[in-house]
Amino acid sequence: MARTLRSVALVVFVSFILALLVFITGPENIVDRLTAMQASIRAHPFESALILFVWCTVLFLTVLPLGSATILIAGALLGTWAGWVQFVAQLVASLIIYEAATPSREQDAIQYLDARPRLKTAILRLQHHGIVATSFLRILPVVPSALCSILCKALDIHRSKFIAGTVAVGWIRPVLFASIGSAASLAAIKGHISFL
Repeated sequence: MARTLRSVALVVFVSFILALLVFITGPENIVDRLTAMQASIRAHPFESALILFVWCTVLFLTVLPLGSATILIAGALLGTWAGWVQFVAQLVASLIIYEAATPSREQDAIQYLDARPRLKTAILRLQHHGIVATSFLRILPVVPSALCSILCKALDIHRSKFIAGTVAVGWIRPVLFASIGSAASLAAIKGHISFL
């Protein structure tokens, strides 16, 4: 419950800061700056992709709830392909966590499931179907990527099935969110141009 409240407080705080920035600078200036930033970043796609990859890999090694916000912003600045960069970062970080998971971390994962009996029942039913279980955990928005990796290790899902499940559905959220960010950015720029 406390973690949920912290996440909600973080979203409210970030929303307040963004609203304050829009109020202070005006929407026209924000769109102008976004357009200039996009042009600058898109002029260096390799460097931008590398920075995004490193940031997302580090982010996925933690349980910080910033993955969705990161990919929305990256989608707005870089385009839909940023989702694929985040997906590769997620895959790399997930493998690192899966291999590094220790019994104490696995106990934390079991305690997480114990606090959520419905989720635990569903996952235990899927345990013998490693690819499906991994896919199920990956697609759930309430299960952070790091925790998914630890849970799969705790449930003794074989590495190959863990990778297959991650590859099967792990790309959906990053690519979808990057597409939303990219579409929102284009809509804002087009709206700004027609407003002029």
